[in-house]
Amino acid sequence: WVVTAAHCVHKLEHLLDAVRLGEHKISTERDCIKTPRKDICPPPVEDVGIEEIIIHEKYSKSLYHDITLLRLKRKITFQRHIKPICLPIYDNLRNKEYSQYVISGWGTTENGTTSDVLLVAVVSKVDARSARDLLKMHRLRWPITMGQICAGGKDLVDTCRGDRGGPL
Repeated sequence: WVVTAAHCVHKLEHLLDAVRLGEHKISTERDCIKTPRKDICPPPVEDVGIEEIIIHEKYSKSLYHDITLLRLKRKITFQRHIKPICLPIYDNLRNKEYSQYVISGWGTTENGTTSDVLLVAVVSKVDARSARDLLKMHRLRWPITMGQICAGGKDLVDTCRGDRGGPL
């Protein structure tokens, strides 16, 4: 299974037939590191077919319930560069709140272009009231619900256009 944002696949289900796993640098076939002695290369990326697309039944364009499950056509062999996320099964872990979160994606960078290399950053948790105030200040009308996590980075470090559907 793969988890992504519903808005990334909504109305595009007929075009989406595979996911790519293990990608790091989009422009190269293999993500090798050159050293004086030899190139160090991870195993190649894997393109895996999609068996079924399950968009949350309550998904709306307002970005509530913005989640989709992609059932893959085959099992994945995990490797150094292809790893699962582990969903907590115990309530104390499932409801745990963290002060910082890791984000990643190939979205738009500060110079206005998309990144060729997977970018990673750490963002801090923001309380709901501060997030609401920030949204109001920018005249954005997205209500924040109890089931949402708010986070943002310092010095404008954050996700950007093209990062949606990526992990937090």
